[in-house]
Amino acid sequence: MQKLAVGALLALLGSPLVGADPKVVMVLKVSGPVKMQNSKSFTPVMTGQMWSEGSKIVVPKGSKVTVLLLNKGQRLEIEGAGTLKVSQTGLAVEGCKSRPLESTGHTLALTGDNHRQIGGATVRGSKPTEISAMLDGVEIVGGDEPGVKVSRPATAAPPPTLEFSYLNDYAQPGLSADLEHVQLDTFMLDAGMVWKSTAEGRLVGKRWEWLVPWPAEPAPQNYALRMTNPADKSDKRQVLYTRVRSTTAAEEAELNQAQREAAEWAQREPRSIEPWVLYANLLEEKGRLQEALEALDRGLAIQPRESGLIQMKARLLMDLGRYNQASSLLKAFRSKR
Repeated sequence: MQKLAVGALLALLGSPLVGADPKVVMVLKVSGPVKMQNSKSFTPVMTGQMWSEGSKIVVPKGSKVTVLLLNKGQRLEIEGAGTLKVSQTGLAVEGCKSRPLESTGHTLALTGDNHRQIGGATVRGSKPTEISAMLDGVEIVGGDEPGVKVSRPATAAPPPTLEFSYLNDYAQPGLSADLEHVQLDTFMLDAGMVWKSTAEGRLVGKRWEWLVPWPAEPAPQNYALRMTNPADKSDKRQVLYTRVRSTTAAEEAELNQAQREAAEWAQREPRSIEPWVLYANLLEEKGRLQEALEALDRGLAIQPRESGLIQMKARLLMDLGRYNQASSLLKAFRSKR
C-alpha cells in the first residue's frame, strides 16, 4: 500500500477543533453489521467513523472491519465474533481475529467530529429551508489574496454585494429523521463575532464569485462563515452558513503532498476506497469541505452504495449549507435499501 502523505501531519493536524476529543481509530472499511455500543443501545459502525478512548465495538461472526490506529499509523483487519475496546494506546481485542496489514508508517492526530451521523435527530419547531445551493462553491484560496472564495451560477442581473461575518463558534445544523426539516440554533448564528464586512461580487466566466478575506489572525483558526444579502428586501435569509479554517503555507504544501500520495495509493489499489476515506477525513479536519466532497466522490465511484461514504457526504453537504442536497442524497439512499 502506498504511504499516504502523513509524514509531517502531526504538525499539520496540531490545531484541533475546539472541544473535540482526540480520536484513536479511523474506520477504513466495514463488512457486515459491526456495531458500536452506547450505554444500552447499539449504532452501526460506518466507513469514515472515528473512535475515541472508551468506545466499545461488537463484531459479529462473519463481519470484518479494517481500521487505522491513528497514534501508530498501523492498519488492522479484524474479523468477528468478538468485541473491541478503544484505549489511548490502541485496541483491546477479545474473541476477534486481528490481522495486521501494510501500514502508513506514520501517526495522525485527528480530533474532528467526523463520527457524527446525519438524519436521525428529532427536530421540533423547525421550518423547511431553501437556502441550499444559493452559494454552491466554497474554496479556500491562498496567494496574494488569501481567504475564502464563494461562488454560484450567474444570472442576467449583476452580482450583489454580500455581507459576511466570521464567528468563533460553528453551530452544527440538524436534519430531522424524516429528512424534511433543518434546525439551526439561531441564537448561535451571531455568537462569537470576530469580523463583519462586505464582499463585492464579480462575474467570472459563467459564475458569480465573492472573495472573503481572512480576519487578521496570527495563526490558523477555525471559523463559522455566514453570508447574507442585505439588499434583498424580499428575502433576508442567509445565503451561506458553513465552517472554514485558515491554513499556513506549510500546511498547504502538506495537503498538496497528501493529494499526490492519495492518488498514487489509489493507482496501486484501484478498487479500494481506503485512500479516499483517509484523504477525505484529512481534508474535512482542515475545513476543506469542498475538496473532501470531491475525494468522497472518488470513493463513491468505486462503491456507490457504501453507507459510510453516503453519511460522510451528507455530513459535508450539511456543513456547506446544502441542506436540500443532503436530504435528497439520504432519501435516495433510503429508498434503495
